[in-house]
Amino acid sequence: MPKANRCFISKRAASTSPKAAGVQGLQNGSVSCIGVPSAVPSGIRAVLAENLICSALDLECASSNDQTFTHSDMRRTARLLMQFLPGTDFIIPPGYSAVPNYDNMFAGSNEDAEDFDDYNVIQRDLKVDGGLRPVREEDVIAIRNKAARALQAVFAGMGLPPITDEEVEAATYGPRFKRYA
Repeated sequence: MPKANRCFISKRAASTSPKAAGVQGLQNGSVSCIGVPSAVPSGIRAVLAENLICSALDLECASSNDQTFTHSDMRRTARLLMQFLPGTDFIIPPGYSAVPNYDNMFAGSNEDAEDFDDYNVIQRDLKVDGGLRPVREEDVIAIRNKAARALQAVFAGMGLPPITDEEVEAATYGPRFKRYA
């Protein structure tokens, strides 16, 4: 039996057994070990095949983009586009970080906050529901400010070092916020 057929049968069994047991979905795609398949020929293709098999079995499929596998925008986008097409259910969550990768000490994810606009446009271009919805900037600012003020109150109530109003403002407006004296 050719090696490719053995791999397919192995993955199919690994997906059909949980389905038979009543599992609703799987998180596959190498998760935090994506560096291994992405470093070998056809490795990303194998990961995408896992996603496709789960989709074909009508299992919810989390595509495991929660760790970056390359610094190449082209390779990241190529993988993402191939995940859109078979209809994986959870392309980005949990793999969409609100922390920009350049500031993320936990290795970052395949997509991050810098990709929101592009992701929304790709959803529109392909007429695919990738799970991300545009929001108004005013709503985001209000929610971030409310959260920062809540943390400020919790810190004060617990006697922890104070969160300053300037820090609340910086959290509200994000990494582009600069305080000019």
